[in-house]
Amino acid sequence: KDEIDRNCPTLITDGSRPFRVHWRNYEEDHLEVIVDCHFEQPPIGDGYFDNRQNVLEAIATTVKRKGIKFAIPTSISQNMDLSVDDTSSNKVQEGKGATKGAYDEDEDFDGLDSAF
Repeated sequence: KDEIDRNCPTLITDGSRPFRVHWRNYEEDHLEVIVDCHFEQPPIGDGYFDNRQNVLEAIATTVKRKGIKFAIPTSISQNMDLSVDDTSSNKVQEGKGATKGAYDEDEDFDGLDSAF
């Protein structure tokens, strides 16, 4: 809260609007924090986006100062063959495992873009 208050001069802190920063939930892989703040700034134009950036920078500064590290997002796919079948239906085939060279580079891929 202190960092947002310091870096956002239009923050409403007189009690007429809420200003909250609380842990909302945590799971094995993340912490959910709610930041509820209001400003004497209409939500339009460059001023709004500058103020929004100031809030995000204040949060990032606090995270860095506290020594919190963000994990690199990952996703794991197992048993998926991403090759294009003979009918060019472009469906993912389960159970075959994706491997390098899973498609023939000489195949005709006309119409592939429209499938996505």
